[in-house]
Amino acid sequence: MVSLAREQISKAELLDRVEQGTPIEACLLFDLNLVDEDFTGAKFEDCVFEDADVSEAEFVDASFINCDLSKATVRSARFDNVSFENCRFFNRDSHKGICFERVEMRDVQFEQCNLSNAQFMGTKLYEVRFADCKMMGVDLRRAILGREVGNNKMLRDVRFEDCQLDYAKMCELNFDDCKIVRSRLMGADLSNSSFYNADLGESDLSNVLHDRTNFENANLQAPIWSRSKLLRFLASGT
Repeated sequence: MVSLAREQISKAELLDRVEQGTPIEACLLFDLNLVDEDFTGAKFEDCVFEDADVSEAEFVDASFINCDLSKATVRSARFDNVSFENCRFFNRDSHKGICFERVEMRDVQFEQCNLSNAQFMGTKLYEVRFADCKMMGVDLRRAILGREVGNNKMLRDVRFEDCQLDYAKMCELNFDDCKIVRSRLMGADLSNSSFYNADLGESDLSNVLHDRTNFENANLQAPIWSRSKLLRFLASGT
């Protein structure tokens, strides 16, 4: 639960604290233009990014705890070795999620975050882990999952663990070798996606859309599924 910010902070004060290595705690970042700023090593806790623009900013070795970024603008930013814990990216008033547009995420952890209805538009996800996150209706259709490692090979390391992905838009994507374990994907759209050699163990795939979806070599075992139900699922959509 994100608590109310107690102090409205100016851009100059914020950048000074970051430069001094002082944690930014219980602050309201209201209508701040933070475009192209460097937040290396920044630590945010119990902060609200209300109408703050962090486009083209760099967050390296940074952390966010109990923060509300649901009204932040995030375009062409870079997050490298960053953790988000118990953060909100979903606006409860408008029911809209944050839009990550052309963002690069490398070695990023989301734990116990609300990313419902978030959009990942042209966003690169390299070694990104979502754990115990609420991601209902999340739109990953234009996300870039993985990076080229030579000889036209792609390395993919995107993991979803214990997440709620009901009605997620995950169609026309390559999830080969990815992990989506102990998660719920009820009604999610997986059409035209590939899950070759992916691990979907203990996940609930009830009522997913899976037209022309490739599950070759994928682990689909789940305790809630009987063997006959699993066979009917595979036969109906491949």
